[in-house]
Amino acid sequence: MNNMVEQDHRFIKKWVRLNAHQSFQTATKTLMDIETLHMIKKHRLSKGESLYKIRYK
Repeated sequence: MNNMVEQDHRFIKKWVRLNAHQSFQTATKTLMDIETLHMIKKHRLSKGESLYKIRYK
């Protein structure tokens, strides 16, 4: 489990380094979008499950 978390975190660190963020709000939105794309890519959504419900619980 820890290895999976580290692998996901490494991807985010690599991507965020490439993009300088001017505000905390921009950085937060970017990280949320990256996580959403990762969930879609890794098929972590159940059929019929909404991204809105996952992100804004």
